[in-house]
Amino acid sequence: MATMSNQVRFFSSDMPDSPTLSGTAGSLIEVMDACLVNGFGSRSVNSVVVAGGVATVLISAGHPFAEGDVIRLAGADPEALNDDWRIASTTADSLVFSVAGLGIADGTAVGTMTVSRAPAGWEKLHAAAGKAAYRSLQYATHNGMICHVDDSGATTATWRGYESMSGIDVGTDPFPNEGQQAVGLYLAKSNVASTSPRKWAVVADAKRIVLLLAFSQTYPNQTIPYVFGRAENSALDPWACFINGFMTSSAALQVNVGINGLPWTQETAAGTGKWAARDGSGVQKSVEVSHRYFSYSSNYVSGNALLAPATLGDSLMPCSLLACTFGASPSTHSPRFVVPAIRTLMQHVPDSLAIGLEKIGVSGNGFLFCRQSGGLTSSGLAKTCFLVSLGRDGKWD
Repeated sequence: MATMSNQVRFFSSDMPDSPTLSGTAGSLIEVMDACLVNGFGSRSVNSVVVAGGVATVLISAGHPFAEGDVIRLAGADPEALNDDWRIASTTADSLVFSVAGLGIADGTAVGTMTVSRAPAGWEKLHAAAGKAAYRSLQYATHNGMICHVDDSGATTATWRGYESMSGIDVGTDPFPNEGQQAVGLYLAKSNVASTSPRKWAVVADAKRIVLLLAFSQTYPNQTIPYVFGRAENSALDPWACFINGFMTSSAALQVNVGINGLPWTQETAAGTGKWAARDGSGVQKSVEVSHRYFSYSSNYVSGNALLAPATLGDSLMPCSLLACTFGASPSTHSPRFVVPAIRTLMQHVPDSLAIGLEKIGVSGNGFLFCRQSGGLTSSGLAKTCFLVSLGRDGKWD
């Protein structure tokens, strides 16, 4: 059994002990705290036995974890076991993961041990009532930026990036800056101000965060994807940090979203809620981003997409989202960077396929299937859907 990377981590509202997202102030920060910083779902461990490079954790009271989940083991002796591990298999009362090649000797661990769902590796750098600023614990290795969230509203929150911060509302070089977006980009939490829960999912690693928020009670299978963090490009482009969101709170709370604000489903011009920290030269700060789709050697043309089957399987053809800066015609620009988490579908999905936030495969080798809008287009074809990568062999890059 090979030891798998635990870089990309998946969380959702369906997991036991997960925080509740609702139309109340602070609920999004609770979700982000749990997924990025603290973890959740702690359980007491009865024993850990290592044999032949395989660790077996016994939890006699049962556990909420599944194959592909990343767990954090604490309180064990030998100390090398106190780390984050991707689960290879489970039973009702046990978890199995590989420690092959790590020099952990066969034997039974001792100590008062616990296991919990491991956070994605961020710190809460600054905080105040209804506000938080998050930074990757690995920021020094990839020029990590800071994600500032204002969750003081009921139905929406706002966020923006900063290159540096000295306090919760004190920072340098925001993107988008205040002149471009006075309060930042909007994220929809709930279509009504209430404590009624909303479905959510988070897919994250130490470089980037993907928030998927099913804000509408009427359309619970629809999700909106919000991304913050490093895009993928050469190490010579340290400013390729990406953020997206809606330009207004009313746009954020629309249902059946096609292209307004979060245009993942077709090529679009700048001015629709996507920013990078700087341009590729590092001179111009807070630049708008437009995007193109590419699949193999062809760029995506929405009107010619195929109709997906009524059931999901290996026939789905994901394509990459490549983003570029400057100009209103993305097809005339060379792509600058890739947003690695988001994949679009080369097929339109039929209206009968009412799925939201459903996993295809397992974390570490699969996708999260999401839908962005709820009705067929006038052509009777398009259901705007996308895939969020859960990582290939546990990692995005």
